[in-house]
Amino acid sequence: MALLTNSVDRDDLVASTLETLNFEGELAKAAPATDPSNDVSKSVVKKSAKRVKFISRFDLGDDSGPVRGIALPEELWSAIIENIPDDKATLLAISTVSRPFCRMARPSLFRSLVIRLCVSNDTRLFISFLESHPHLARVVRVLSLRDVYSLGRLYFHELERILANLPRLKDLDIAGPVRCLTDPSTQTKSPTNRAPLFLDTVTVALYGYKELSFRGHSFLHLWPSTAFMPLRF
Repeated sequence: MALLTNSVDRDDLVASTLETLNFEGELAKAAPATDPSNDVSKSVVKKSAKRVKFISRFDLGDDSGPVRGIALPEELWSAIIENIPDDKATLLAISTVSRPFCRMARPSLFRSLVIRLCVSNDTRLFISFLESHPHLARVVRVLSLRDVYSLGRLYFHELERILANLPRLKDLDIAGPVRCLTDPSTQTKSPTNRAPLFLDTVTVALYGYKELSFRGHSFLHLWPSTAFMPLRF
């Protein structure tokens, strides 16, 4: 399965790489070049739990001058990160700078997910990821399920568990021939932790298939708020 942010079978998509990083040490000293416009590299380091320091590093001349930094509150850094376009590569890079930056980048990084379901086991892996990382599932607003056409099916109980673990989801996009069936061999009770789900839109792209069936199930019974959802085909 290909997840746009990373692979879901890792213990943590963004934080696991931070264990070996140390941002508590003293900053190395470097001398500024004679021309301030030659600022060619930048680094960000952790200053405290609530403030982080942005360091501008000039071309190295001699090592007699200290590096000067500007301390900014986390609230300002969060506002800057929230205004970054939906660029997963940039957001992922920011999340590996330090633990505060990981925490600040997480909502933007997981706000919109594209999940590629290439084999049947991918759906179970994605559900396991959501159930194991509820703090990440809570920030998901847009979910796109892609390559469903290679599966030929999407079992209803799997879709139900996915939606049950995304309490703040607003937009659901499913691409492929969707046949939400009940699988007797894997039939489970409906999740008991399901809260009302208020989706703004549900988009289903069938790619040449004319059948969309939720056999034996009713979304209106499970989520009454879906009564006025606009369905686009």
